[in-house]
Amino acid sequence: MKVLTTLNKHIYFGCLFALFMVGFSSCEKEERRGERLEQSMALYTKSASLLIGEEITIKPKFAPGVTPKRTYEWTVDNPDIISMVTNEEDYSATITALAEGQTKLTIASTDGVLSVTCPVQVIDGTIDIYVNFGTGTNGTFTDGWNLLSDYLEGGAITDLKTKKGYSSNISMTVTKRFNISGVSGEEETDTELNMPSSVTKSFFYGNSGTKINNLSTGESVLTLVGFDKSKVYDFYFYGSSTFAGTRSALYTVTGMNEGSAELNASLNTSNLAYVPGIQPDNNGEITITMASAEGNSTTQKLYYINAMRFLAVE
Repeated sequence: MKVLTTLNKHIYFGCLFALFMVGFSSCEKEERRGERLEQSMALYTKSASLLIGEEITIKPKFAPGVTPKRTYEWTVDNPDIISMVTNEEDYSATITALAEGQTKLTIASTDGVLSVTCPVQVIDGTIDIYVNFGTGTNGTFTDGWNLLSDYLEGGAITDLKTKKGYSSNISMTVTKRFNISGVSGEEETDTELNMPSSVTKSFFYGNSGTKINNLSTGESVLTLVGFDKSKVYDFYFYGSSTFAGTRSALYTVTGMNEGSAELNASLNTSNLAYVPGIQPDNNGEITITMASAEGNSTTQKLYYINAMRFLAVE
């Protein structure tokens, strides 16, 4: 019985010793792993696209359970495009977009072992949009101009591009049709829209008087959706016809507020209708209504639109 008890004690202490050694070995491995320099690094943000004035924070990513031991520095290829503020606690960099262009943001260990780069594009998000009306492929964007060629109800451009070719997320839809399109506008013009002849000679027209093509449109309406409700917008309209007389149109722009302006399209090479300071409604919408103005001398009461521009001013 005494022999058995002694044997059990040896087994018990042997097990305790084995457990101690396993625990010691595990702690030693953890300690060695904690002391080991990190061997890889990535970024949570692989690339960034910002509007001027926007900012974003970019952080490095290390292997799970690894605490960085190396020293790191951030650099930017072109500091005129983005500015940068770094945070030593989490190794992050907060960048602010300053000017349009492309650059690269890089984080690198000071020992030269690890580095990773994030491409950054800064876009000029200014809403400054030009639209021309006439024949061609609907929605085509050429030299800064968005072409609307579908004059019937439902004709649309789902995402108007800015003058520089960026998406605006603003759509334009014909919600009351025009009569038809034409190509007898003036080709040589002098306005602040700097329109090429391909823009000025083509147009949509409607008629508030006697019928053309068995139709009197009365008025035509464009509905624009997707505006920033915190801003206001200025609108410019150009109408032109090589026929003489008085072909005056009234352009009415409506959002939270409303404004209107008249323009005679007959032989027009230099005049624009200007409607400033329109704020979108609560749905981010603005409508443009065109009709014959008082004093229009044509029996059909013709009204024209060849081109328009709108831009955010606040």
